[in-house]
Amino acid sequence: MFPLSFSSYIRVINPEIEVRPGWYGEIEELFESYLKVGGLPTSISGLSP
Repeated sequence: MFPLSFSSYIRVINPEIEVRPGWYGEIEELFESYLKVGGLPTSISGLSP
């Protein structure tokens, strides 16, 4: 489960994306796969929740 600031992660990736609750299932899977391989960009992994 992502912190309440999850939408801020998406804004860092693409500020034009409007984060909607319905997206979380899909996006969470993507983030989990990134975390498993340690592939998160430094700008994102360095953010504080």
